[in-house]
Amino acid sequence: MKLDKAMEGIGLALSAIAVLFAMMFSVTANQGHERIEDHAVKASASADVFEQFRMERKQVRELETVQLTALMNDLSVKEDVRIEAAGMLNEIAERMEMETTIEGILKMRGHEEVVVTVHPGSVNVVLKEGTNDRDECAFILDLVLRETGQTAGNVKIIGVSES
Repeated sequence: MKLDKAMEGIGLALSAIAVLFAMMFSVTANQGHERIEDHAVKASASADVFEQFRMERKQVRELETVQLTALMNDLSVKEDVRIEAAGMLNEIAERMEMETTIEGILKMRGHEEVVVTVHPGSVNVVLKEGTNDRDECAFILDLVLRETGQTAGNVKIIGVSES
Protein backbone atom coordinates (compact mmCIF):
# COMPACT_ATOMS: atom_id res chain seq x y z
CA MET A 1 0.00 0.00 0.00
CA LYS A 2 1.04 3.62 -0.49
CA LEU A 3 0.89 4.25 3.25
CA ASP A 4 3.25 1.33 3.91
CA LYS A 5 5.75 2.65 1.36
CA ALA A 6 5.66 6.16 2.83
CA MET A 7 6.17 4.89 6.36
CA GLU A 8 8.86 2.48 5.18
CA GLY A 9 10.65 5.47 3.64
CA ILE A 10 10.53 7.31 6.95
CA GLY A 11 11.84 4.19 8.71
CA LEU A 12 14.68 3.90 6.20
CA ALA A 13 15.53 7.56 6.73
CA LEU A 14 15.72 6.97 10.48
CA SER A 15 17.92 3.91 9.91
CA ALA A 16 20.17 5.93 7.62
CA ILE A 17 20.55 8.53 10.34
CA ALA A 18 21.59 5.78 12.77
CA VAL A 19 24.19 4.44 10.33
CA LEU A 20 25.59 7.91 9.63
CA PHE A 21 25.66 8.55 13.35
CA ALA A 22 27.70 5.38 13.93
CA MET A 23 30.04 6.13 11.01
CA MET A 24 30.64 9.63 12.28
CA PHE A 25 32.09 8.27 15.49
CA SER A 26 34.02 5.40 13.98
CA VAL A 27 36.33 7.73 12.07
CA THR A 28 39.48 8.06 14.13
CA ALA A 29 41.07 11.45 14.48
CA ASN A 30 44.74 12.25 14.63
CA GLN A 31 46.00 10.76 17.87
CA GLY A 32 48.60 13.40 18.65
CA HIS A 33 49.05 15.12 21.98
CA GLU A 34 45.81 16.85 22.83
CA ARG A 35 45.16 19.25 25.64
CA ILE A 36 42.65 18.48 28.39
CA GLU A 37 40.33 21.18 27.04
CA ASP A 38 40.19 19.33 23.70
CA HIS A 39 38.99 16.19 25.49
CA ALA A 40 36.28 18.17 27.28
CA VAL A 41 35.10 19.66 23.98
CA LYS A 42 35.05 16.21 22.35
CA ALA A 43 33.08 14.71 25.23
CA SER A 44 30.61 17.56 25.00
CA ALA A 45 30.36 17.22 21.22
CA SER A 46 29.87 13.47 21.58
CA ALA A 47 27.02 13.93 24.04
CA ASP A 48 25.56 16.58 21.74
CA VAL A 49 25.51 14.15 18.81
CA PHE A 50 23.62 11.57 20.88
CA GLU A 51 21.20 14.29 21.99
CA GLN A 52 20.89 15.54 18.40
CA PHE A 53 20.00 12.04 17.22
CA ARG A 54 17.37 11.69 19.96
CA MET A 55 15.88 15.07 19.02
CA GLU A 56 15.76 14.19 15.31
CA ARG A 57 14.22 10.79 16.10
CA LYS A 58 11.58 12.53 18.22
CA GLN A 59 10.80 15.00 15.42
CA VAL A 60 10.43 12.22 12.85
CA ARG A 61 8.18 10.28 15.23
CA GLU A 62 6.05 13.35 15.87
CA LEU A 63 5.66 13.88 12.12
CA GLU A 64 4.71 10.23 11.62
CA THR A 65 2.23 10.44 14.48
CA VAL A 66 0.60 13.63 13.17
CA GLN A 67 0.28 12.21 9.64
CA LEU A 68 -1.09 8.87 10.80
CA THR A 69 -3.51 10.51 13.23
CA ALA A 70 -4.77 12.79 10.46
CA LEU A 71 -5.31 9.79 8.19
CA MET A 72 -7.01 7.87 10.97
CA ASN A 73 -9.42 10.74 11.69
CA ASP A 74 -10.15 11.67 8.07
CA LEU A 75 -13.62 10.29 7.34
CA SER A 76 -13.09 10.79 3.58
CA VAL A 77 -10.34 8.15 3.65
CA LYS A 78 -11.31 4.51 3.14
CA GLU A 79 -11.89 2.64 6.38
CA ASP A 80 -9.21 0.01 5.67
CA VAL A 81 -6.60 2.79 5.26
CA ARG A 82 -7.76 4.39 8.52
CA ILE A 83 -7.49 1.04 10.29
CA GLU A 84 -4.01 0.50 8.84
CA ALA A 85 -2.97 3.98 10.00
CA ALA A 86 -4.18 3.15 13.52
CA GLY A 87 -2.17 -0.08 13.44
CA MET A 88 0.96 1.75 12.31
CA LEU A 89 0.47 4.33 15.06
CA ASN A 90 0.29 1.49 17.56
CA GLU A 91 3.49 -0.05 16.13
CA ILE A 92 5.32 3.26 16.53
CA ALA A 93 4.23 3.46 20.17
CA GLU A 94 5.39 -0.12 20.77
CA ARG A 95 8.81 0.56 19.18
CA MET A 96 9.19 3.74 21.23
CA GLU A 97 8.45 1.82 24.41
CA MET A 98 11.01 -0.87 23.52
CA GLU A 99 13.69 1.74 22.73
CA THR A 100 13.04 3.64 25.95
CA THR A 101 13.10 0.48 28.07
CA ILE A 102 16.38 -0.79 26.59
CA GLU A 103 18.05 2.63 26.75
CA GLY A 104 16.95 3.10 30.37
CA ILE A 105 18.20 -0.29 31.52
CA LEU A 106 21.56 0.20 29.80
CA LYS A 107 21.95 3.66 31.35
CA MET A 108 21.20 2.16 34.77
CA ARG A 109 23.97 -0.37 34.09
CA GLY A 110 26.44 2.47 33.65
CA HIS A 111 26.42 3.15 29.91
CA GLU A 112 26.73 6.93 29.81
CA GLU A 113 25.28 7.46 26.34
CA VAL A 114 23.16 4.98 24.44
CA VAL A 115 20.69 5.15 21.56
CA VAL A 116 18.50 2.25 20.50
CA THR A 117 16.51 2.06 17.27
CA VAL A 118 13.94 -0.67 16.74
CA HIS A 119 12.49 -1.46 13.32
CA PRO A 120 10.83 -4.54 11.89
CA GLY A 121 13.76 -6.85 11.17
CA SER A 122 16.49 -4.79 12.85
CA VAL A 123 17.61 -3.35 16.16
CA ASN A 124 20.63 -1.07 16.60
CA VAL A 125 22.18 -0.41 19.99
CA VAL A 126 24.71 2.42 19.78
CA LEU A 127 26.93 2.86 22.85
CA LYS A 128 29.27 5.82 23.28
CA GLU A 129 32.05 3.80 24.83
CA GLY A 130 31.21 0.46 23.26
CA THR A 131 31.95 -2.72 25.16
CA ASN A 132 34.61 -5.36 24.83
CA ASP A 133 33.21 -7.33 27.75
CA ARG A 134 31.65 -10.59 26.52
CA ASP A 135 29.34 -10.78 29.52
CA GLU A 136 28.04 -7.24 28.92
CA CYS A 137 27.53 -7.94 25.20
CA ALA A 138 25.64 -11.12 26.10
CA PHE A 139 23.52 -9.16 28.58
CA ILE A 140 22.73 -6.47 25.98
CA LEU A 141 21.85 -9.07 23.36
CA ASP A 142 19.63 -10.98 25.80
CA LEU A 143 17.90 -7.75 26.85
CA VAL A 144 17.22 -6.73 23.25
CA LEU A 145 15.96 -10.20 22.28
CA ARG A 146 13.66 -10.32 25.30
CA GLU A 147 12.28 -6.79 24.87
CA THR A 148 11.85 -6.82 21.08
CA GLY A 149 11.25 -10.43 20.12
CA GLN A 150 13.84 -10.05 17.34
CA THR A 151 16.32 -12.78 16.44
CA ALA A 152 20.01 -12.39 17.28
CA GLY A 153 20.92 -11.93 13.61
CA ASN A 154 18.79 -8.77 13.51
CA VAL A 155 20.61 -7.08 16.41
CA LYS A 156 23.68 -4.89 16.00
CA ILE A 157 25.61 -3.57 19.00
CA ILE A 158 27.70 -0.65 17.83
CA GLY A 159 30.38 0.98 19.92
CA VAL A 160 31.50 4.46 19.00
CA SER A 161 34.51 6.35 20.29
CA GLU A 162 35.12 10.03 20.83
CA SER A 163 38.39 10.14 18.92
